[in-house]
Amino acid sequence: MIVQTGSGARLTLGEPLARGGEATVHRIQGQSGMVAKLYTRPREGAAEKLRHMLVSPPVDPTRSLGHASIAWPRDLLLDGNGRLVGFTMPLITDAVSLLEVFNPRRRAQVLPGFDRRYLHRTARNLASSLGALHAAAYVVGDLNEGNILVTPRTLVTLIDVDSFQVEERRGGMIVIHPCPVGRAEYTAPELQGQAFADTWRRPEHDSFGLAVLVFQLLMNGGHPYRGQWLGGGEPPGIEDKIARGLFPWSGASAELAPPAGAPPLDALHPELVELLLRCFVDGQQRPALRPGAEAWAEALGVAEAHLVACPNGHWFSDHLRRCPECGGRGRGGMAIAKGRPTAVVRRQPAAPPAALAVGTGFLRGLAALGALPGQILKGGFRAVAGGLGLAATAPRAWAASLRWTAGLALISLAAAFGLAALLAAAHGALLAWLDPLATAGPGGAAALWALTAGAMGAGLGAGLRRVGRRPGEALGWIELSAFAETAGSALFGWLGGWSAAALLWMLATDASWPASLLGSALDGGGSPAWILAWAVYGGAIAALGPGHEAAQPPRAPLGWATVAAVFAALGWLAARVGTV
Repeated sequence: MIVQTGSGARLTLGEPLARGGEATVHRIQGQSGMVAKLYTRPREGAAEKLRHMLVSPPVDPTRSLGHASIAWPRDLLLDGNGRLVGFTMPLITDAVSLLEVFNPRRRAQVLPGFDRRYLHRTARNLASSLGALHAAAYVVGDLNEGNILVTPRTLVTLIDVDSFQVEERRGGMIVIHPCPVGRAEYTAPELQGQAFADTWRRPEHDSFGLAVLVFQLLMNGGHPYRGQWLGGGEPPGIEDKIARGLFPWSGASAELAPPAGAPPLDALHPELVELLLRCFVDGQQRPALRPGAEAWAEALGVAEAHLVACPNGHWFSDHLRRCPECGGRGRGGMAIAKGRPTAVVRRQPAAPPAALAVGTGFLRGLAALGALPGQILKGGFRAVAGGLGLAATAPRAWAASLRWTAGLALISLAAAFGLAALLAAAHGALLAWLDPLATAGPGGAAALWALTAGAMGAGLGAGLRRVGRRPGEALGWIELSAFAETAGSALFGWLGGWSAAALLWMLATDASWPASLLGSALDGGGSPAWILAWAVYGGAIAALGPGHEAAQPPRAPLGWATVAAVFAALGWLAARVGTV
């Protein structure tokens, strides 16, 4: 069979390598690393969708390794009349379906020696590939074990990319090419029973499917919603359990218990358990709370680093005292937990991201600040590389990303100063209440303005960034809830950081609390430089903070003092420079 590419080149296709319900995959003569996917009948709008994908590819995280982690279209294939008949894509060899990796017996046959280290690395690579797609505004939609391939080196490849959901900008409009298919057992609760062809998917929906796949990889292939039915009547199906939030490992339902003989959940590293509970428990009603692909990649990297081997060669997490499989002690592991882990991990419900949850916001805000310098350097490097044409990201996608980042930063700063101005009338009364003896001197008013500007810049900017990830999407309850949750955590993290800086200053200089809080470091100089420094820093957090939210859970509380010291140093330095 002879077809021609979109550029006019003629290709000769060989015999089919694989057949599906809608397409066949053929070798291309003379091109050993490429294959052709030919449609039985192209879906409506397939040509426009594929053309957009060709000019706006995501950054492939394993491109430097010579491996395609996303089988992205390389060229269109047309018939003699110029009609779309398919596309070319990379050929992935020496790989098996993720389904064959789940089952321990099958895995031993197709990937011998593929132990828990390899499973963790496979899950991590999968999360990284999905994160690259989300960063380019693509959503898989039909994320399941059947469209993921795994090599013996733990490299993964997402296939069937032409079914991904694609957002195409046409002037001032956004055209959605939906993902018309899906598997119920990997579908988020809020989408159960919906018509996929009419549904606008979001990254939170992919995050649910990713959590299911990670669970299956690390829990011997068992589905997270499969369990022993203890209630009356016929047991519900998996899709019904997902819709009702019947996650057996949470211990919250008396109707469902974990499957008999299943590995205990808390044999996994605690960070992985926390992410699973955030997805399947906290994220049941609030999809924005589900951990994204970046959070999974980071946690899986930590969990992999904490794997140790017992004398019998089993790998397990070093937070356990003994190997869950044979009871042997780990070589180099930490003896913390006593005895075998229990079957069900119980945890108190997550505190709502409201005004009283200052502790949660404090932790998340500090984590974002601690990671900010590295994020700025990373973002700057990517921007320069993209501008020079060194990155795989298409120029249009790079420019759009830069435009939204810069726009959100400006909106954050404008909102910060605007709200600070509205609060100016209240500042006099607040200053008199906080510092009745005027121990802070004339710098107190400037410090109070700086506190307001920075807090509003961080809080509002974080919320705007969360919504701005999906520009053009109508704001519904889920989006507004996500805005409030993200903005609230960043705002209270900012206020907590200011208080921590003031406390450190008080301890270091033996000053009184009001003077420390309101800025005795100004030495009488009410310079607006301090206000500007805090507001700019808050806007930078909003625009460049890590992850899909501006605040992520911290690695450890040890960074509190360091970040607070950075707060104090930046404010003091800006004030000193401004008064020279």
